[in-house]
Formats: sequence, structure tokens, C-alpha cells
Amino acid sequence: MACLRLIVQSERQTRIGLALTVWLQMCTVVSWFLVTLGVVFSLHTYRPRIRSYILDFYAQRVYVKRLVHASDETYIEQLMLVTQIVRDFFHLFQYKDII
Repeated sequence: MACLRLIVQSERQTRIGLALTVWLQMCTVVSWFLVTLGVVFSLHTYRPRIRSYILDFYAQRVYVKRLVHASDETYIEQLMLVTQIVRDFFHLFQYKDII
């Protein structure tokens, strides 16, 4: 009778060990699948932009010219405004000295 209990207990431990082994293998496969899926997804979504200065040179030159000319026009407008203010200021003082 004692020998029968040892055999049943041994079989139970073997089944538990086998179930745990299968469970760990399944977890390993699922983990590997998720890691692979993440790597594929990240490689698919990340696309580094390759800068081509040869192809974009004309567009960049036009853009820089537009910025420079815009800043030139803004500078000229501000300079004209300042000179007008200075003229008005001096005219104001000239009229004040006359009175």
C-alpha cells in the first residue's frame, strides 16, 4: 500500500513538472513572438530621413533668398520709419524754438 502511494505521488509530481515545463515553453514562445512583433513594428515605422543636399539645393537656395529679401525689406521699412520719426522729432523742436 505504501508503495502504491509513492507511485501515485511520483506520477503526480511528474505530471506537475510536465505541465510546468509546457507552460514555461508556451510563455517563452509568446514572449519571443511579442519581441519579434515589436522589432518588426519599430523597424517598419522608423524610417530615417535621408537628406539630399543635391536635390534640395535649389529649393533651399530659394528659401534662403526669400528669407534674406524679406529681412532686407523689413530692415528698410524700419529704417524709413525711424528716419521719419527722427525728422518729426527735429521738426517739433524747431517749431518749439520758434515759439
